[in-house]
Amino acid sequence: GTGGAGKVGCFNCDSTPELFRSAAQFIAQQGSEEDPTIVLFLGDSPTLYAEHPAQEETWKMIAANMVEVARGLPHNFQVFPVLGNHDYHPAGQLPPPDVAAHFFAFVSQLWSLWLDPEVLSTVKLGGYYTVTSFSGLRIIALNTVYCLQANPWAVNATSDIGDQFSWLSTTLERAKANNERVLLIGHVPPGAKNPYDTTNAQLWTPGCEQHYFPLIAQYADIIVGQLFGHLHTDIFRFVPSYDAENPSVAFVNPSLTPRASSKPPLSQQTEGKNPALRAWSLELDGSGMLSLADYTSYWANLTRSNDAGIVWEKLYSIRDTYQLDDLSVDSMKALAQRLAYDDDTWCTFFKHWFVEQDYVECDLACRKSCICSILFSAWDDFVACQARINIQAADCG
Repeated sequence: GTGGAGKVGCFNCDSTPELFRSAAQFIAQQGSEEDPTIVLFLGDSPTLYAEHPAQEETWKMIAANMVEVARGLPHNFQVFPVLGNHDYHPAGQLPPPDVAAHFFAFVSQLWSLWLDPEVLSTVKLGGYYTVTSFSGLRIIALNTVYCLQANPWAVNATSDIGDQFSWLSTTLERAKANNERVLLIGHVPPGAKNPYDTTNAQLWTPGCEQHYFPLIAQYADIIVGQLFGHLHTDIFRFVPSYDAENPSVAFVNPSLTPRASSKPPLSQQTEGKNPALRAWSLELDGSGMLSLADYTSYWANLTRSNDAGIVWEKLYSIRDTYQLDDLSVDSMKALAQRLAYDDDTWCTFFKHWFVEQDYVECDLACRKSCICSILFSAWDDFVACQARINIQAADCG
């Protein structure tokens, strides 16, 4: 950002050490010794970057400091990190594992605080891994930087980089055979880059979509959900689409950093967002299997935090706010319909989208783009949706 930053930070800048420490302390207070607690770091240790040779060393220092702060989490917390596009220099240009072996060796060393050597074996092969957690839940952490359209190595790839999707197919098949439930986590979600911008671009390469979407459909019955970051805002989307035979829901979580991933329809004075965290809860469904039950988003008012210290406040629970029975595909389809055609629901959603930041009106093209990005992660379907969807602009003033 520009101008002087407060102790906690400023809009459109990276998270400060003070902000990250506060977030870690707040997370530590949310768990208990009785209930298992999972902490997900969804990538991008630094979000901004400088184009100079020292950037890799800067990232290593930041990442190591984050790990050191995370050591203060209670011993019964399970921590699962993923790689983001800004976790390598030059940003978003992570090369194949044979070229980036030194990088993956360093990442494996950092993550050894949380992951066993057996789990780290695939981190060294390409930055992905799987681990069993509790109550039959399997975490599968993907390296989505190898799917990023902005990564020239990914765009020009003629094969599955690091054999990640071959490994994913095998891992999902074993999970199904073992009667496990799967939570997929990654940094970059599939679908549209900026759902508030009609000039948006496809996030994933076509090759990754062709690998990933059939696997999601094939194993939809064991997939609890998909959790991603990258966009810094609060949205969800159906993979590959809401009308696919076996869709799954991907939730894009808001970021801790006050930086907006790109210019949203916000007040021109800030061009950023407030810091946010999200607490997920899981529960056993009627068949005795785990499912995502709810999430609660928390936020810190950045302006007030710089004046009086950080206070994390509840922003909303998705089930309470939108009166959902659960977070099943059917419930999320119903919510998507309300977002498209009920202005009150849409305006509530838009307020949460940028974490209580001032916004200007989202015009008709903006609303169409957003709704279509929710309904369709498959790129061609997303583009076609914007031309045919029949909705109206909403006055959220």
